[in-house]
This record gives sequence, structure tokens and C-alpha cells, in this order.
Amino acid sequence: MKTWVYDERMSQSGSDDILLPLVYYEHGIHIPDYVKSKSLRQWERQSMSLQVSDQYEKLIAEFNEYFNQEMTAIDDDTLQQEVDILNKLENY
Repeated sequence: MKTWVYDERMSQSGSDDILLPLVYYEHGIHIPDYVKSKSLRQWERQSMSLQVSDQYEKLIAEFNEYFNQEMTAIDDDTLQQEVDILNKLENY
């Protein structure tokens, strides 16, 4: 999820250095270095519109299916709010 947020922010900023998550199935998902800014503190970011690119839509859909299976397997309905968020992102 951190990689998705980082990549979507980079794509909206016009950067060509966008990671394609599907490439990382063999080696794991890259956790990006945080962008340092002189005007913002370490954890602050400017607001941006929600965006889910096609590559991440597919990845989120696959993870959502896995997460639902795990939630069912451990019989933990308290995880439903996470499923709701994944559903929203998957269909955004």
C-alpha cells in the first residue's frame, strides 16, 4: 500500500520514475525511499486526489481476494473494514 501511494503521487507530479508493481512478483515489492522536502516534515504530504492506476487495480484485486480468504480462514469479522477499503480501491 505504501508503494501504491508513493507511485501514484509520483505519477501525479509528472515524474517518469514510476514503479510497475507487477514486475516485483519475483523479488517482492519495493519499499520506496521517502521523499525529502525542505517545506514539509518527514511524515507530511500535500493532499492529492485519490487515484488507482490500472497496474495497482489488478494488484489490489489479487490481494483483496487473498485477504478475504485469510479473514474467512481465521474467522475474524473485525477485518471487514479493511475489506471495505480494498473493495473501494479495487473499484475506484
